[in-house]
Amino acid sequence: MSSDIIESPMIVRNVNVSVNHSRTPREVIRALRYHRSYAIDSVVDAMPMGKGDRIKIYLFKPNPSAYHKTHQWMTDDDLEREYKSQKLNALDPYSLATLNDNEPSFCENHPNGTHWQGSGGKGYYATFDSWGGGPVVNIRQSDNIWLPSWWFAGYK
Repeated sequence: MSSDIIESPMIVRNVNVSVNHSRTPREVIRALRYHRSYAIDSVVDAMPMGKGDRIKIYLFKPNPSAYHKTHQWMTDDDLEREYKSQKLNALDPYSLATLNDNEPSFCENHPNGTHWQGSGGKGYYATFDSWGGGPVVNIRQSDNIWLPSWWFAGYK
């Protein structure tokens, strides 16, 4: 289980379960017991796995000024600047999947995600949210648009 330390607008979540880094990326996604999966295999195969079996996860809401005023969205570059301003690194999808698998209702109130750069500079993401009656995971190539509803996962 995990515990929250709320430092508004940030949640600090201690994941006190083992993050199994010996699984392949596809095994990580298949192991999500409660989530429907919408994933592109080539993006899943590119998921970074992170290090360590225990991690403190920081989930934050970006500063409202990070969003483009006209359309209320931000780009991957804007998001990366927000990670830097929070003094965080983007969390690996393995660890974020562990958090969301252990607490499938977490994403109902805190739709959350992370992103990473793949080969050739392509942007990828993993998001966990709830719609259509239950938890959902999306792992895809980035369309470079993030809306204000998302919480982002990082580590120090």
